[in-house]
Amino acid sequence: MKMELASGDEPLDIQEVCARLNRQVPAGLKFTPSVDASLKSAEPSAMMFTEYRAFLKASPVDKGGFEDIDGFIREFKAKESCIIQVIKEDKVTQVDIKPSVADIADAGDGSVRFVLRKGVGPQVRPHDALAALFNLSKQDASLIPVLKMKSFN
Repeated sequence: MKMELASGDEPLDIQEVCARLNRQVPAGLKFTPSVDASLKSAEPSAMMFTEYRAFLKASPVDKGGFEDIDGFIREFKAKESCIIQVIKEDKVTQVDIKPSVADIADAGDGSVRFVLRKGVGPQVRPHDALAALFNLSKQDASLIPVLKMKSFN
């Protein structure tokens, strides 16, 4: 069985993750860290895309303000740039997320489908894009359920 675990908010120590999982699983089952020791080297793509779906209507921040999702999307697309602040290790950086948002659309049922581009400037997290799109604080945007749909080149 192969498992992958990722976090966009904190660095992961695989030893600690395995220890946490092992405390929760039934007796006889054990998680151990592993490394892909493939002899083939995968050549990294210059650009990678990740598609997400955000469920606005199901989120704790939905107070009826997401009725005009198309309006928010039109406003975002009309902007020449969309500057956000990224805080990393006590360093604040101004980042234009507009080049990182490859596509965004109303997915129906109070949800939004969006594609983020990696490899173009600093990495933009899904909740950073949602905060900018819907004029939310990062804390409120982090309460919106986001599902990673797929990654592709």
